[in-house]
Amino acid sequence: MKKKAKIILVSWIALLLTACGESADDGKINAPVSSDMEDAMYGDIVAKFENAGFTNVKTEKLEDLVFGWLTEDGEVEEVSINGETTFSTDSRYPSDATVVVTYHTFEVEEESVSESSSNTESKEESELIESEQSSDEIESKEVAPSEESSEEKDESIITIENNEEFAALLNTTDTADPIIAEFAERYAGRIIEFDGNIAYVNNHDSYTTRYDFLVYVGDYSETEFIGPNFQIRDANALDLKLSGNNIPSSVRMGDNLHFVAKIIRLDRELLLIEPITTTFR
Repeated sequence: MKKKAKIILVSWIALLLTACGESADDGKINAPVSSDMEDAMYGDIVAKFENAGFTNVKTEKLEDLVFGWLTEDGEVEEVSINGETTFSTDSRYPSDATVVVTYHTFEVEEESVSESSSNTESKEESELIESEQSSDEIESKEVAPSEESSEEKDESIITIENNEEFAALLNTTDTADPIIAEFAERYAGRIIEFDGNIAYVNNHDSYTTRYDFLVYVGDYSETEFIGPNFQIRDANALDLKLSGNNIPSSVRMGDNLHFVAKIIRLDRELLLIEPITTTFR
């Protein structure tokens, strides 16, 4: 009788050990982070899940940023695993579970096909007009090319002295003023020149050496500003095309600068520009 009871006890222990072994080796893996994350960047979270062994990690964008001041570009909104948005590091999932990392970023406007087509048509019309010019007109241009070239060069740079629309633009106090959109559309690709300052600097996406520079008109102030929200996007110090004799080792928020830049486009309330030359004032 004792022998029989001993056999039953040993069998029961063996069964428990087998069950525990199967639970520990169920083919699932632990989540590397909990769902309660704060100020996390999507690149870091994706890397943690992939390093933990998850093979189906995806990302989704929330193109809802305007300035990127309170929420950084690339900051995580939420993470879901097989549809679950609440989990801990004790939660276990199959390695092929669907992991979706949703993060904040700026809206990207792509150049439309119609715009590209319009540019092509404009170029063809320009070439046609040039081909139809009379020999007298060509000879007239050849007589004094240096004088006309000088005038065209002066007019190519828009300043508050030679363009009333630009002067009005720099004096607006409403960043949503319709004159900003009208100016951006009319003068896209043209060169502007003005005094401004670096109002804010933040990292571009998850990069540590690429930045977005917010530029205001005039001298730096913590309380007052005029003009539109100019932005130099995805740039470093070299991209600012710094010139002059007093170039410091870095560009910081609060620096007063003189800008010569090309107008790119209006992205919501950000008037994107590309530096041609930048000098410290």
